[in-house]
Amino acid sequence: MCIRDSSQALFHGGIPSAHFVEDEKSLGAALATYMTPDMQLSPLAPEIGFIHRKLSAGDLYFIANTSNERKHVQAHFRAAARHAETWNAFSSEIVGLSNSENLELDLEPYESRLIFFSDAAMAAPPQPERHESVQVDVYKRQAALSAVMGL
Repeated sequence: MCIRDSSQALFHGGIPSAHFVEDEKSLGAALATYMTPDMQLSPLAPEIGFIHRKLSAGDLYFIANTSNERKHVQAHFRAAARHAETWNAFSSEIVGLSNSENLELDLEPYESRLIFFSDAAMAAPPQPERHESVQVDVYKRQAALSAVMGL
């Protein structure tokens, strides 16, 4: 079988998952009709990019605003599940989201966000011990004590 015959069998044959696009300029529109996007934003915001990772416990999205302007969008995810959380990579804070289907995202310039989707409710992470510290100016403290004591 030659390449021409193989190509005809693949793209014009009876394989339902194979699609032939005649004009490469219409590839984007053709893909949109054949596949559900991983993440859709409304309004469209090409400055917001993402990476999606399928994990054993669920789906993790890293979302980043690459512009120097604040962006407010509605985000719809293909991998939405019953539970959604935002993970703060700096503070380790995890916040549950009430609507896992359509999320409102407010992203400051160059801000990024981690969003995790799971069908199983995740156990709350253990809370780290809190330690408080107070900074005291020893010289001022000594002067105040001296004034109170009449020294």
